Amino acid sequence: IKGCSPLTLQGCPACGCLFFVPRELGEWLILRPLGSGGMGHVYLACVRQDPKIRGCAKIVKKGPNADESAIQHLLLEAEMAKSFGEHPNIVKTYSAGRLEDGAYILMDYVVGPTFLDKISANRLGIHPEECVYYVLDVVDALARIHECGYIYRDLNPSNIIIRDEASAVLIDFGLCMGIDESWQERD
Repeated sequence: IKGCSPLTLQGCPACGCLFFVPRELGEWLILRPLGSGGMGHVYLACVRQDPKIRGCAKIVKKGPNADESAIQHLLLEAEMAKSFGEHPNIVKTYSAGRLEDGAYILMDYVVGPTFLDKISANRLGIHPEECVYYVLDVVDALARIHECGYIYRDLNPSNIIIRDEASAVLIDFGLCMGIDESWQERD
C-alpha cells in the first residue's frame, strides 16, 4: 500500500477504519500481529503463492529496546534453530535475515495453546498421564538440541505449544547457549 509504513496500523482515508499494512519478506507476506516481547514482535505470515502455508515471523527492529547486539542475537538464534533440523517437537525455522532497520526469523506457525494455557484452563490441572506424554516430547526436543551442541535455557510452560494432535512443540531459542560456552561461563 503506497505511502504507508509496513507493519503498522493505518487509518483508511475514506472510512477511518484501522487496517494493518502487510510487508513482504521474500516469498512470505506478513499478515497481522500475533504478539510482542521485550525486543521484538511476532506476526502471522503466509507464502504469497500458497496462502495455506502459514508461518510466523519474529522481527526485531533497532530502537529504544533493541540495538545492534539484539539484532545479532536474533540472527544467532536463527542459526542455532536451523541447526536443529527437522524434529517433530521443535518449531521449524524456514529462514532468517537482516532488514534495513533490524532482522527477522521465519518459523512454522504451530497452532495450539501453550502448556501454560492448558494448565490454566483447567482448575484441576492436567491429568498426570497426559502430562507425561508432553514431558516426553519436550525431553526428546531437548535431547536433539543437546545433540546439536546447545543447551536450552528457557524451559517454561509458555515456550511449549500443544498441537491439536496432542504433541508438544518447543519454541523460542533466544536463551540457547553452546555447550562449550556454558562451561566457560561457569568458570
